[in-house]
Amino acid sequence: MYKKRAQTATGAMWLIILIAVFIILYIILLPPKERQELIGENETQNNISINETYEKTTLLLEHPGTIEYISPTQMTIEHTVPSMNLYTIQQAKKLFEIDSIYIKRAMFTKEFKNITFKIKDIEHTSNVLFSSNIGKGSGRLIIYLNGKEIFNKVPGQNIAIKLLKDYLKQGNNSLYITVSSPGLRFWAVNYYTLKDLKITADITDISKQKGEATFIISTTEKDNIEKSSLKYFVDCDEKNVGKLNISINKHSIFYSVPDCGLIRNIEFPSYYLMSGSNKIVFKAGYGSYIIDNILIKTELKKPVYPIYYFEINETLYNETKTNRQIWLKIQFTNDIDYKQAGIYINGILTHIDTTSSEYIKDITPFIREGNNAIEIRPQTTLNMIELRVFYKKI
Repeated sequence: MYKKRAQTATGAMWLIILIAVFIILYIILLPPKERQELIGENETQNNISINETYEKTTLLLEHPGTIEYISPTQMTIEHTVPSMNLYTIQQAKKLFEIDSIYIKRAMFTKEFKNITFKIKDIEHTSNVLFSSNIGKGSGRLIIYLNGKEIFNKVPGQNIAIKLLKDYLKQGNNSLYITVSSPGLRFWAVNYYTLKDLKITADITDISKQKGEATFIISTTEKDNIEKSSLKYFVDCDEKNVGKLNISINKHSIFYSVPDCGLIRNIEFPSYYLMSGSNKIVFKAGYGSYIIDNILIKTELKKPVYPIYYFEINETLYNETKTNRQIWLKIQFTNDIDYKQAGIYINGILTHIDTTSSEYIKDITPFIREGNNAIEIRPQTTLNMIELRVFYKKI
C-alpha cells in the first residue's frame, strides 16, 4: 500500500515537471512583443510597458535644453565687495645732481656739457626744475632742452629754470649747456662754472590710486536681471579730493567728485554685467578716499517658465476612452542629478521627483479635445534633452 502511494506521488511530480517544461517552451517561442506583455518586460514607473516597437504617433516634440530654477527668496541678489583705501602721494624727487661743471668757448676751442636725465612717468611728473649756482664768468649762458632753446642770457649768481612739460618726454631727456662765442675777439674766452646742479620734479605716486575687486554672476542671474545698482559710502574731504571714477567691466558708471560722508546708490545698465567673473574698479584723481559698504545688487525679473501646446482631434479623443493612451516622455542628460518639478497638464498638477534620466507618464486622464498645454515649473535646474507627447494603442 505504501509502495503504491509512493509511485502515485512520483508520477504526479513528473507530470508537474512536464507541464512546466511545456510552459517555458511556450513562452520562449512566443513573439517578443507578446512575451514582453506576458512577463512584464520594459515596465515603466506605472508598471505599463512602453517600448519603441509599440505603434505610436508623436503629438509634440520639443528640445527644451536647460530650464533654470529661481527660488522666490533669490529675486534680489547682493554681491559684497571689500572696502578700499585710495590715495595719491606727491613727493619732490631729484632726477639729476652733480657738484659742478665747467664750460668755455674761444675762437678755436669749445667745452660744453650734455646732461641726460630720465622721466619714468611723464603723466604723473610735474614742476620739473633745473637749478644751479653760477660762478664768475663771461658771455651768455645758453641751455637747450631736447633741442629746444630754453635759456640764452647772461646769468646772475644763480638760476632756476622751470622745464616746460611740452618739451619733456617719457624716458631719456637731454639738457645741453654751453656759452656764447666771443666773436671776433680771438684772444677772448667766454666761460662759466656751474655748481650744485640739480634737476628736481614733483612725482605723484599712484600705486594706491586705484582699487579693484571681482564678483561672480551666475548664468541664471545674468539671464534674468531686470535691474542692477551699486551702493557705496565714501569718507573723504571734498575740498582735497579730485574726481572719482567707478567702472564695471571697463564701463564707467560714475565720474565726478564724490559726495563725501554720504551713502550713494547708482543704477547702471544690466548689460554691463557678464556671466562669470566681473570686475569693479575705483580710481581716484587725487587726495585720500576710504570707500566702504560696497554692494552690487541685482533684482531679477519674475521667471517665465515654458509652456508647450499640442492638439487632440475628436477622433483621437474618443479613442482614448477605449483603446488609446496619451503619454508624456522627458529625456534628461543624466541619471545622477536630482530632478524635481511641477508639471501642469491643462492646469492639473503632477510631479517629477527622480534622479532617473527618463520620466514617462500616462497623461490620458488630463487631456481634452482640442488644444492642450504642458507647463514646466522647475524646483531644481533641469537639463532636458527631449520632451515628447505621443499616443499608443492599449
